[in-house]
Amino acid sequence: MKTWTIPNWEESWELEYEVPLLNALANDIEKAYSDLKCKPDTASRGCVFCEVFRAGKKISKVCVAKHESGQPLYSVYLGSREDEFHGFNKAAIISILANYTDALPQTP
Repeated sequence: MKTWTIPNWEESWELEYEVPLLNALANDIEKAYSDLKCKPDTASRGCVFCEVFRAGKKISKVCVAKHESGQPLYSVYLGSREDEFHGFNKAAIISILANYTDALPQTP
């Protein structure tokens, strides 16, 4: 996977912090699970997501933010019921993806 480019948004987001961490997370997801593919989603202003696909079906969206403690806080949104998990442990967030096979609901 190539290194993602940082969106050139006029607003002052923490993209220089978020994008490299999200890119590293995507690489780690693909290394852990060969059936998962990741791609950046910059359609939502103010937050860069990583979309996670299994068999061509989008099963998850993941983002990372800078917590007030200074640590990266990972958030993952999964499945047709839109389950959410948040935490500091990147390995735990990655392991959650192994259990989901249903698609996220379509969004406009």
